[in-house]
Amino acid sequence: MEPFVAPDVAKLKTKGDTPGLIKALGYQKDVDVRCAAAEALAEIGDLSAIDALAAALREADETVSRAAANGLAKTINPRAVDALISALDDADPRVRARAALWLGETTDPRAVDPLIAALMDRDVYVHRGAIYALVKTTDPRAVAPLFAALKDEDWAVRCSAVSWLGKTADPRAVDALVAAIKDESNDVRRSAVHALVGIDDPRAIDPLLAALKHSDDWMRSEVAKALAKTTDPRAVAALVAALKDEVWYVRSAAADALGSVADPRAVAALVAALNDRDPTVRLKATQVLGKMGHSPMQQ
Repeated sequence: MEPFVAPDVAKLKTKGDTPGLIKALGYQKDVDVRCAAAEALAEIGDLSAIDALAAALREADETVSRAAANGLAKTINPRAVDALISALDDADPRVRARAALWLGETTDPRAVDPLIAALMDRDVYVHRGAIYALVKTTDPRAVAPLFAALKDEDWAVRCSAVSWLGKTADPRAVDALVAAIKDESNDVRRSAVHALVGIDDPRAIDPLLAALKHSDDWMRSEVAKALAKTTDPRAVAALVAALKDEVWYVRSAAADALGSVADPRAVAALVAALNDRDPTVRLKATQVLGKMGHSPMQQ
């Protein structure tokens, strides 16, 4: 008897053989074959595959389940979205989490209300998945839940909400981001810093300059990096002062930022930084001065 040969997914895909790919999706001997079949079915877009992908979404094997969720998200059809929405009620929290996450890729407005409801899920990963999905939508129904997420107990949820605020035109965003600079999570604070700079609102500069004196070393470093993107003239003086920070990577970040700002007022401070006790800072000052057209050898 000849040995059984695994399905050739590439060949089945080329032929557009949906029944063959559905069969390959159930091939229990090779996870890679099943994942490739899910991807192929999504690319072919045959509606007859939706039920098979929906069933695979509930597979115990996480890799296959993830591939099936991805396949449903890429299948541009209301039935595929319905399958993902239905999976938000699955008994397995891992299935609910994947469904929530991939619903964000569909950009289907019908997913918004179910995702908002999923924010009440007790499982942290379902909760996160719903937020990650809502962040990707421009639907006005998501605005209130995303603002509320700034006070969520899960730092990852707050971080996602902060990232969203940096992209929204909502006038309340600046005040909310300023408040987020004081969050207990390092990641949330740093995300708030970069989001504020991205908004480039005059109301943001004072909180950013104040954050440059934060007790968290990495926070000061992130603020220095972020200030490189602002056009406010006060940023130069603040970055020059940061060249004397007690932590070398904050000083290095300040020097690098001054190179991006390229303000003549920074030259003297950068020249002084050529004698910094840390070699990385000295090298950065040398590079920045060269970038600004001031050869260190001439100083």
